[in-house]
Amino acid sequence: MKITYKTSDADMHASTNTALSRVDAARVLSPRRKSSSAVSVEQLAVEQLEHFGVDPASSYGEALLSASEALYEVQADMDRLWKVTAETIEGLDRTDRIAWFNAKKFSLSRLRRFSIPCRIPSVRLIRSWICRMSLFRPRDRTPSSIM
Repeated sequence: MKITYKTSDADMHASTNTALSRVDAARVLSPRRKSSSAVSVEQLAVEQLEHFGVDPASSYGEALLSASEALYEVQADMDRLWKVTAETIEGLDRTDRIAWFNAKKFSLSRLRRFSIPCRIPSVRLIRSWICRMSLFRPRDRTPSSIM
């Protein structure tokens, strides 16, 4: 049994515009934001990996691709949230404004937590490179060229 959906041209045009506007909002995060030809979040994530020379088939590439897609989606959602807030904030009473502010503040604090585990290995790696290159003494952190 084949199911057909009745959609008008206006509905199809609106859904296409919505998809494109989400990609446009997400494109802000792309390293190729000014030259990207991507028409989906998935394509933006693949372009990002290509830009940095990461193989999407590797285990690191798969993890980064998935995380990048999620971040692009979050950016598009945050853009939409900003637009909805700007359109509706004037019509809210004080209690609702405070509730919206607190909900948004909580969500943003959760987003901050995403970056912490990503930075820790990088900081440790950079510190080990600096120590190995003998640019800094491990204890006093002063450049060895000054001593």
